[in-house]
Amino acid sequence: IIDYLVNHKHIRWVVSCSGGWDLNFSIMAKEPQEFVQIYRDIENAFGEFIAEKNVSLLIKSPGFTKGHLIGQKSMKVLEYAPELKEREVEEVDRKILKAISQNARKSIIDIAKEINSTIDIVRYRLKKIEKNKLISGYTIQLNLAKINLLRYSVFFSLHKMNENVEKKMIEFAKVNHNIIFILILIGSYDLSLELEVSSHQILESVIKKFREIFAENINDFEIILNTYEYKYDYYPF
Repeated sequence: IIDYLVNHKHIRWVVSCSGGWDLNFSIMAKEPQEFVQIYRDIENAFGEFIAEKNVSLLIKSPGFTKGHLIGQKSMKVLEYAPELKEREVEEVDRKILKAISQNARKSIIDIAKEINSTIDIVRYRLKKIEKNKLISGYTIQLNLAKINLLRYSVFFSLHKMNENVEKKMIEFAKVNHNIIFILILIGSYDLSLELEVSSHQILESVIKKFREIFAENINDFEIILNTYEYKYDYYPF
């Protein structure tokens, strides 16, 4: 199952879990029908091994600098922007995005060699991609086990939500430097906090504070420990 998901060109994140779920993964699709086809293909291939499933649609996912690594507050650095109009991406730009999707520090020389282009073309296209906000930011991928950190996903079922409450929740995530993403969802869950912490006690402290502040909006929540990350690719295509 994991090999299938990791090698699928529309799946950008695959992680094994401990808790109520065994596996979590993200599908990228342009339209509902495309998602349905991918979803059905997975079910047809592995349905006999699926006892329970949960599907949520990602609306937005502000990401933050990893302030907890240096003892500083985090800042918002990237966010999926659904309000932007769909743009036609040229083939050379697709190749550049793919080339840097797993290593954002790759040199222009190496990118040019990899996509069989010239340094000048890659430099020009990369600047244009950034100017057009096709790239909204850069980040790092850490081997959390080597620095004694744990990755948790905390899913919340909410009610009485409005734009003001959502903004306050995003601000909470921004000032709590162990939170690296806040996911706004539609489905069985309405929101997820993604955290990197050095202990379960730190996790409990953050979640307790969040629940106290937003007690009127929280119906229920579920904590999932992400045990191993098999794939993390912002441009898996």
